[in-house]
Amino acid sequence: MNILMLNGNPDFKHDDFEAYLDKYQNSLHHLGHYIKSFQLKNLDLISDIRYILNCLKDTDLLVFATPMINEHISTLTFNIQESIIRHFQEASLVSDHFTGTPPKKQIPLFGMIMQPESNYKDHSLLLNKLSQERMAANIGTVLSFFVTPDKSLVEAITQTLKCVTFHEVPADYITG
Repeated sequence: MNILMLNGNPDFKHDDFEAYLDKYQNSLHHLGHYIKSFQLKNLDLISDIRYILNCLKDTDLLVFATPMINEHISTLTFNIQESIIRHFQEASLVSDHFTGTPPKKQIPLFGMIMQPESNYKDHSLLLNKLSQERMAANIGTVLSFFVTPDKSLVEAITQTLKCVTFHEVPADYITG
C-alpha cells in the first residue's frame, strides 16, 4: 500500500512525537508498505503544494500527523487540508457536473495521528476527531483511524493495517 504522511508539527518542541512518527513509519516500511513523508514546516505551501498533490495520485492512505495546539490541529495541517479538500472538490465538480463522467482522481483513505496537549480534555480530542471525519466526508472518503501517541505504537500500526486490509478486499467480495 502507498502511504503519504503529512507531518504538521510546526516546531521542535515535540521530540517525543517525532520519535513516535519515525517508529510508525519504519514499522510500516518493514511490513512492506511504501511510505512517503513531508515535513510541512519545511515547505512553502503556496509553491510546493504541487508535490503533495502529485503524490496523491498514487496514494492509498493519507496520514496527517499533528500536535494539538490550543485544542486544534496545527495551522500547517489545517492549511494543507484545505488545499487538498479544494483539489478533490474541484476535480469532482469538473468530472461529475459538467461531463457526466465519474471522477478520475482516486481519493485516498484518511488517517490521523494527533499528539494531545499535556492538559487536554477528552472533549477536545473528540471534537478534533469529529472535525476530521467531517473533512473526509466532504470529499467522499472516510477517516480510517484516529490515534494518539499515548496509545502504543502497536495499536497505531494495528489501526493502520485494519484500514489497509479493508482497502485491499475486492469490491465483489464485499457486495457479493
